Amino acid sequence: MQYTILSDDYEIKEIRFLEKNINDYPNKDMFSKIQSGIIGENYYIFKYLKKGNYEKQILDEFNILKSFDINHIGNGVAILNVNYVDFDFIFTNDNSYIASFGENMFSLYSGSSLISENNKIKIPNYIKKSHMDKSFFYKVNSNLLKSQIEDIKNIVGEENIDYIKYIPGASRTIVYQNNGPDLYFNNLVDISLQLKKYRGIVASSLVNYKSLLEIDLGSNNDVIIKNK
Repeated sequence: MQYTILSDDYEIKEIRFLEKNINDYPNKDMFSKIQSGIIGENYYIFKYLKKGNYEKQILDEFNILKSFDINHIGNGVAILNVNYVDFDFIFTNDNSYIASFGENMFSLYSGSSLISENNKIKIPNYIKKSHMDKSFFYKVNSNLLKSQIEDIKNIVGEENIDYIKYIPGASRTIVYQNNGPDLYFNNLVDISLQLKKYRGIVASSLVNYKSLLEIDLGSNNDVIIKNK
């Protein structure tokens, strides 16, 4: 049995990545780096003794990755499948798709299956790919923004939301509803207090909610309402 496992037949001479992995995030340097530390290794020794440390090294360098799996298919060929992290947001405008995980940013192509509608947030068109780095979260960090967006979705109701837009320079979130007024939130002010104001307006018998065009909940102590 020992001879069989250590046989030259199990030396990894070629790595094949899943086409879907490459299409989702076509970073040649990343895929080249992954395979460089595997080629020439014995499949069983690598998979069961070395993979853990090597995987950690790769994930530290390419933080878009969550893990990778390797399987031997014979004749010195191994199939490698990479697993990408679950993004916090997909920021999009007419120019680009930028995924974020924590405060790390990754540029995606429009056809990538990693783009999910569930966490898509629109941003102004003047924001270019070159602007999308950690400074994007200078005023409102990623964890806080994620929490704020989740609170807004929970109270307003995802079924009522057409799309959400975030303006980082102004630290404002705008919620465009399917059949309701646009809602303006200030991300530098307690979102729970703004949502409390929102619930009060919805519940008020003095306000015809469907006749409203905009509700600004975070500009000052008062709510600013615009009618159609």
